[in-house]
Amino acid sequence: MFDTGLVMRHNKGCNPYGLTDNDGNPYSRKDTIRLFEEIDINDEELMQLNRYIREDRNHHSYYDNVWKEVDNEGNDCNFISGKRLFDDSISNKTENDQPKEIQNVYEPGVPYSFECRYKNSRWEGKVADLYSHSGYVEFTVIGRGSSIRTYIGNSGYEIWACFPTYNKGCSLAEPTDVFWNTEKLCQVLDNIPDGITVANAIAAIGSQITDGDYDDLDNNVRF
Repeated sequence: MFDTGLVMRHNKGCNPYGLTDNDGNPYSRKDTIRLFEEIDINDEELMQLNRYIREDRNHHSYYDNVWKEVDNEGNDCNFISGKRLFDDSISNKTENDQPKEIQNVYEPGVPYSFECRYKNSRWEGKVADLYSHSGYVEFTVIGRGSSIRTYIGNSGYEIWACFPTYNKGCSLAEPTDVFWNTEKLCQVLDNIPDGITVANAIAAIGSQITDGDYDDLDNNVRF
């Protein structure tokens, strides 16, 4: 049984979770606790729900489906049901659903180290932590003192790059078009050496994926 003290304080004539009866009257604290007991809510779930509602009282409620999940009948789940369904789907993933190291797909000797040049400067770039997901790959580009987490995907219409650390992204040309990609990435990353390093990293892994065997890769990952 969950700690009923975690139920948020009710103001007169309202319910902090957006719960109402068939007549539109807000649930009392007692009614709210009864509902949470019926669905076997636990302390952690209730605390997560409370935090979510406190983020924006005008828009969030128990009924919100922030997990974008639907039940077996196709109906939107509420916050708790959606979270439980989401957690179950994650825990039931098979080993084949988990990210795979692309390095293990190909024969040894794949060139994940490369040389970068800018004016009179030269430096070595490397690709590390390279993984394949459904529709995109993620990896870390290392070079000239920078370490940039990079996500590259293909929507079927265009190739895109995303850099969550910088809250930036852009479309790209083919991986082998280092010149065009360098210009775009230098603008996005606001740093010429970093843009050059990432463009060369994309070329290094892109050619291998293009020429490689896709049997062990997700069918959506294409360059």
